[in-house]
Amino acid sequence: MSLPPQLSFDAKAPTIRLDQVSNKGRYQVTINGSLPTGQSSTATLTILIAGNFGPPEFQGQLKSKYMVQQGESLVVPLPPIFDLDGDSYDIFVDISFAKDFSIYEAG
Repeated sequence: MSLPPQLSFDAKAPTIRLDQVSNKGRYQVTINGSLPTGQSSTATLTILIAGNFGPPEFQGQLKSKYMVQQGESLVVPLPPIFDLDGDSYDIFVDISFAKDFSIYEAG
């Protein structure tokens, strides 16, 4: 039996195992089985490797400190967010230490 290094076959289970896949994509695996009598059968599996290349990232920096005078307002726009996988994401802001004078408006 000739298999790529990522695939293993356990005839006792019987199972096909796919390990250490690093490339996303759609792959087809064709399984051929035959008996000494000459009878044979073929099955094709489609395997979709989705993967995740990491968390979303801000495409810019936020300042670590902002100075606001009493009675003034400050609006801090967040930089654009990019995710290599195109996943959706949520933003959570912890203003617990400043909750008496801060708000967060999603949008």
